[in-house]
Amino acid sequence: MVIPYDCHTHTTFSDGRSSVEENVRQAEAMGLELVVISDHFWPDDDDLSSRVRRIVAADEASPIHVVPGVEVTAQDPFGTVPLTEN
Repeated sequence: MVIPYDCHTHTTFSDGRSSVEENVRQAEAMGLELVVISDHFWPDDDDLSSRVRRIVAADEASPIHVVPGVEVTAQDPFGTVPLTEN
């Protein structure tokens, strides 16, 4: 069974080689229905809101679903992640 989703992709926002738009074009070319942009997030030096705006714009321009996500590292055994409400 082929699942037409890729729920873990990286772009040049973190350690990927392609832009958001290039990732989306590749997902379209592969026949996917949905792609999640889930770059690494470092709260001290990232502007998450500008990332999300760019991903939302890519979603609006694409026939497939493009979902903003984020990969974070748990900070303690309880699963606390380094995100704030800002």
